[in-house]
Amino acid sequence: MTMIAFETKDLSKKYRGKAAVNAVTISMEKHKIYGLLGRNGAGKTTLLHLLSGQIVSSSGSVSVFDENVFENRKALQNICFVKVKEEVYLNYKVKEIFNLCNMFYKNWDQAYAEELTRKFGLNVQEKYHKLSHGMQNVVGIIKGLVSRAPITIFDEPTTGLDAAHRELFYNMLLEDYGNHPRTIILSTHLVEEVAHIVEDVLILKGGEVVVQSAVEDLLQEAYCISGRKDKVDEFLINKNVVHREVYGNKEIAVIWEGFSTKDYQFIEKEGLEIDSVTLQKLFIYITDDEVK
Repeated sequence: MTMIAFETKDLSKKYRGKAAVNAVTISMEKHKIYGLLGRNGAGKTTLLHLLSGQIVSSSGSVSVFDENVFENRKALQNICFVKVKEEVYLNYKVKEIFNLCNMFYKNWDQAYAEELTRKFGLNVQEKYHKLSHGMQNVVGIIKGLVSRAPITIFDEPTTGLDAAHRELFYNMLLEDYGNHPRTIILSTHLVEEVAHIVEDVLILKGGEVVVQSAVEDLLQEAYCISGRKDKVDEFLINKNVVHREVYGNKEIAVIWEGFSTKDYQFIEKEGLEIDSVTLQKLFIYITDDEVK
């Protein structure tokens, strides 16, 4: 039986009458890695704050393992939320931050924290506010990994990190997830970098969830079709077209829906080309305001 870690029902948050998150109803399973994707202003950070009980919703509900999340210590102890910058830690040394985490997170592994500080080259005697932006995010990464909280949320965890440190984070994440499964949410704009890591994706647009799907299923329903413009146009009739480009007599289109046997027969008969679409490209097209 599938166990649900997170569940929301008609969850909304409004600021001055405008919805930052609008009627979001989702569920996230235990022991799965999710990617939360959306353009700037789509509502990702607001949704994460709602999920982790950091802010109060305007309407709707959010529960963690069937516990209401807001002002519920039992529920909150199941969540580790790693923000872009932890203002509350500004005047603490890194070592002191990890000592606080050790007291709060029941699964905290101090030996693993020390291992990661060595791997990332983090000075635990330095005060948080004196660290570079990238190293502040390393503090958050270590906190999230070492907490081994049943639900761990990373909000843009690799901002300010160089390629080597980003790769180290992804490797450590997958390794520790394999040894200590839990529900992980990665909110990021580096879609292509996490495409091989996340199992399911949620795509936000205008505060609403427009996609919640397994990555494999999503990509199996996305195709790039190219060929003579008149033949591509004919094929696109009544299709869910999310992107199109025209170059003289040639047209390229991305379609987001399954194909029938008749569709494949048409493609073969008219000499059209069919290709797969990357997660990053599909994300860009789905969240675009217009089909071009």
